[in-house]
Amino acid sequence: MIFASFDLDNTLVNTLDLILLGLAEQGYMVDLPQTEFSFSFIKGYEPPEDFQWDLFFYRLFTERFNEIKPIDDHVYGFLKFIYGEDKEPIRIITARPKGALMHYCIERTLENLFPEVDFSIDVVESGSQKHRYMFGTDIIFEDRRKTAIDMASHGYIVFLRNDVYNSMPRSAATKIGDMGPWQELSPGTIVTFDDYSEVMEYAPMLIRPF
Repeated sequence: MIFASFDLDNTLVNTLDLILLGLAEQGYMVDLPQTEFSFSFIKGYEPPEDFQWDLFFYRLFTERFNEIKPIDDHVYGFLKFIYGEDKEPIRIITARPKGALMHYCIERTLENLFPEVDFSIDVVESGSQKHRYMFGTDIIFEDRRKTAIDMASHGYIVFLRNDVYNSMPRSAATKIGDMGPWQELSPGTIVTFDDYSEVMEYAPMLIRPF
């Protein structure tokens, strides 16, 4: 059994950059502090209250389909390894507008980028709901600081990908190079990493027998 779950945007694929680009092309500018990403807009450049987020995301995943790439050169090998042990679908928990079309777009994107891996997908309304969808997994890979802290507060081990949009105070997280033995990680630990080459050695420990 694979006991890790994964966020999608900016954790496995580069879609956050494309989201920001798509919004900017429509004249909407997200305020980008260096400590925590959120969809907070610069005054005067925000979308209307009735903005159709579901349509926006659907068009993003279709019109920019060929621009969506793995987040780094090592993530595919990492996913293939943990999937190849027992062929159990890898859990994706992503926050975005719900709907059958959105689920289909995510599924199609993952099939295109990671053709030898199967996934199970849960689309939730916000990162604060992710802890309800872990279903027996103990670890989550994330890119957003706020969600990482929330998941840690619920007792999950979080691998937080370092990112230009977010930064985690050193006192609140462990760099992967400073991490001790895997077995000694306590529930609620946050471990930061730069790319999946750094976590490859821990891949066998993400799998355990039923």
